[in-house]
Amino acid sequence: MVEISGFTFSMAELVLLAGFVLTFVLQLFYQILTAAFTLSGKKKLQQSDFPSVSIIIPSRNYEDSLKELIPSLLEQDYPDFEIVVVDDCSADGTEWYLSELKLQSDKLKTSRIVQETDFPNALAITIGVRAASKEWLIFLNPLCREYRAKIG
Repeated sequence: MVEISGFTFSMAELVLLAGFVLTFVLQLFYQILTAAFTLSGKKKLQQSDFPSVSIIIPSRNYEDSLKELIPSLLEQDYPDFEIVVVDDCSADGTEWYLSELKLQSDKLKTSRIVQETDFPNALAITIGVRAASKEWLIFLNPLCREYRAKIG
């Protein structure tokens, strides 16, 4: 029997009390560390005001349109984006143009479909989505700059 501050404890009670205090201190330390890491993670998320974006462009025989569209997209000053172009069985020079452009920019990803299907655009979009690696997806028609020129 041990007496502490007027209380009498057996050895078993002292061991249990010490275990309880030790467990409480460890849990308190764990909660403080978890809160500190959670708060630091939230600060990092708040620092980035812009989400990461993948621009997906399905294309079939739109080499001329891509020559106008892709350079203007690559010139953007948006901080975190990539361009995913899916060449859907093009018979023009799209494949060669994209392979040449891909060597110049690390923001450009390309895929090529070599066999025609019953749902060409749907397959190209699906492949583009699978190739995309960013948070948000934007789908562009290769003719979007031409439409804008005709309207404006």
